[in-house]
Formats: sequence, structure tokens, C-alpha cells
Amino acid sequence: QQTTTPVTAMHSMSSIVQLLMLFRFVPKCRGFVGVAVRDRYRHCASIIETDAIDRRHDQSQQQYRRNQQQRDLLITCSTTDEIISAVQHFVRPGQHVVEIGSQLRSLSSAICSAVQGGDNSDGGGKATLMDVARKAPKVKDHRTQGMRTPGDEVGFFPQVADFVEISDLHQWKQVLLHTLPNLQESCHVLVLDVSLVVGNDLDITSLSIARDFASLFDQCQVVLIKSAALNQWAARLNHARKWIDAHKEPHSDRSGVIQVPPPHIVGAVGVHEYRGVIPYCVKPGDAVLEVGCHLGTTTALLQEAAAPATTISTEGAAASTGGYAIGVDVGPKIVQGAKPRYPDVFFEVGDAWKIAELLRIQSAMIQKNGGAQGQEQRRRVGFDVVFVDVGGLSGSDGLLEALMLLSNILNGLEPRCIVIKSLCVRRLASSLVPFWQYQKSKLPTGT
Repeated sequence: QQTTTPVTAMHSMSSIVQLLMLFRFVPKCRGFVGVAVRDRYRHCASIIETDAIDRRHDQSQQQYRRNQQQRDLLITCSTTDEIISAVQHFVRPGQHVVEIGSQLRSLSSAICSAVQGGDNSDGGGKATLMDVARKAPKVKDHRTQGMRTPGDEVGFFPQVADFVEISDLHQWKQVLLHTLPNLQESCHVLVLDVSLVVGNDLDITSLSIARDFASLFDQCQVVLIKSAALNQWAARLNHARKWIDAHKEPHSDRSGVIQVPPPHIVGAVGVHEYRGVIPYCVKPGDAVLEVGCHLGTTTALLQEAAAPATTISTEGAAASTGGYAIGVDVGPKIVQGAKPRYPDVFFEVGDAWKIAELLRIQSAMIQKNGGAQGQEQRRRVGFDVVFVDVGGLSGSDGLLEALMLLSNILNGLEPRCIVIKSLCVRRLASSLVPFWQYQKSKLPTGT
């Protein structure tokens, strides 16, 4: 007798193949038997296709992780001592290292010593040290003492060091590619400190140069970046799967991602992964915002997580968590379509880039609720958790724009956690690593 139980792994592959062959040779079966065969075939084919998609996805993720381990590793450091330690860890004798922002001080000396092999031996390594043209400081003090002055390059590790001076930072690519054509096949490590070139810690500029360098120079194995601001980004960014695993296994070696103080940023790909992190980000009582709510399904799930069914207090009275979710989208027709679908969720037209507008929408929702619930919801300005699903940022492009949007949300709404559906952000979360975290990941389990 035919059961209604779905096809599972317990069914033999031979029975599935027989069904497929039967459907192939009897394409126009009629009556009850024909309908049953066709339905059975479609069900089997659907499961086989789903399994194949899952296998391809897992294989692509494994290949991506292998590729990430092999190249495009961006290591961030917050201090000079830390990046010197990173140089000593990654650079080997005989390698070719490029330093942008070279001051010919302790860091440059560490690079030259590492490629030389120590003890002034000739390990065959090379160091290309690049900096902008500078004037000698009029006053020598603690601030200017660490800055390069004209003439310092004379006699500086003459066996391994080549000093290159450029007029401004934008020339780095042109000079390295055209003046030093063999560098593309020989460079192994980039050491970057933009703050010494422009006088400020520019995190987006540093990241842009690092990614351009890694893509242009095929032999580059690692980029070491001294930037306190970018180091914060690296600590905050999380791959969605790593984030979920860390919460499922709080005592595993992955638990370090949730021990970093908030705010956290989680990069997810696809609707399933985007919604899958909800239980590990949203708590009852949270104020949650989704920008790019579309038809409102994810916002409704966020509402369920932030404002679960009303509970009964110890005094026997109804108690509300005060949690809620708001969905905004730039399309008026999209918002009008979401409202009747989920009448218990607050939707409004809004732009993800306009922080003041988002705060006004929050205020309007709270005023609409009024009463005790409104008083509870008025406890703070901003949101505890923000979900982002904005067109143009979900694919492999638009990384710098995504970081600008995330920075606006972090500073303007002050959330504990941001979840963004973005392939480029999730990839960055895998490749941008603080040096302290990299060192910890290399320690034996339990250390």
C-alpha cells in the first residue's frame, strides 16, 4: 500500500531510478496510475534537485574557504608593536615585501630584517619601501621623531631595501605596476599604514588599497594593515554560519566571535541564512528594524522574536515585553502590499541611508501605540537590532557602499547587532581578521 510519507534517505536509489525511467518512457500516462506516477516523479525529482543544490552549495563553500586560506588574507593591527609582531610571524627570508607608508623606523627595520634572514645574512629577499615626499620638520619633538626625514633612506639596509618616493598616495598603483613591472610576479606581502601618509586613520581607504593590491599582485599571500579603525571592523564582522555555530556551541573554539563586545555585524547570503540568524540575534523586548522589508515576511518573523505572545506576570496581570519590529522600504507600493499581509506589524516608506527619517518612523510607531505599551517602547532612541536587505548590496559588488551604510547605522541608530544580506560583506568577514584573533585561532584547542 502506498504511504504518504515523504521520500527520505531510507528509500533505495534503485526505486527512484525506476520511477524516473518509468516516467521517461510513459510520458502520457492517463488515469489514476498515470497521475500517481507523475506526482511521484515530480516529488522524487524535487528532492534530488534540492539535494544536488545543497551539495553544490556545500562544495562551493568548502572551495571558497580553501581559497580564502590561500590568498586575500587581510590582517589588521592597531599598534606598531602589533604589526611588527605580525611581520615577524608572516614574513620569511627570501620573500619580497612592499611597505606603503614607510617611515624607515622600527617597522621598516623589522621588514628588512625578516626578508634578509637576520644576522645581516643575504637571504635573497627584497623590501620595496614607499612613502610620499616629505619636508624636514622644523621642530624635533615626540610627534615628529617617528616621521621620516629626507636623507634617511641613504644607507638603510642597502642589501635588501629599495626606497620609492611618490608625490601623493594615489600614485602607489601606477608606480608599482609601471616602474617595477616584475613586482607582480614576485611580491609576497604588503604592509600598509595609510595614517602615516595622510595624517589620519582612514579605514575605507586602507581597505580599498589592500583589496586592490591583493587582486593585482597574484603572488601576494597576506596584507598586513595598521589601522585601529579597520581593526574594529575586523573584530565586529562575522560570517553568518560562524555566528550561528558559535551560539549553538558556546564552549567551542568558535565562541570567541560572541565574546567580542558589541556592536556585531553579521553577513548573510540568501533568504534562508538571512532569516536563520534571527534566533541568535533578537531577544524578547528588542526594538528591531528591517530596512528593505519587501513583502514583510522577514519583518513579521522579527516581530515574533522581539514581541512573543503576551506573558502573565507574578501578580496575574498581562505583561508585555515591549519588543517590536518595524519594516521600511523605499517603494510605496511594496509597503502598501506588506501592510495587509501582516496587519500586526508596522510598515512605513523609508530610506536606509536617511537615519533621521528612520528615527522619525520609530517615533511615529511608538506614538501610534500609546498607553503602557508605548511607554515601554519609549525607553530608548534607536534600535537594538537592525536587519538590512538593500538592493545593490546583496551581491559581490558594492562593498564600500555597504560599509558606509553600516557605519551610518552603527553611529546613528546604535544597535547591538546588524545583520546584512550581502555576499561581499560575508566574504570580507572571512578575509579581514584581527591579528590577535588570527593568533588565537592557531593555538591548540583548550589553550
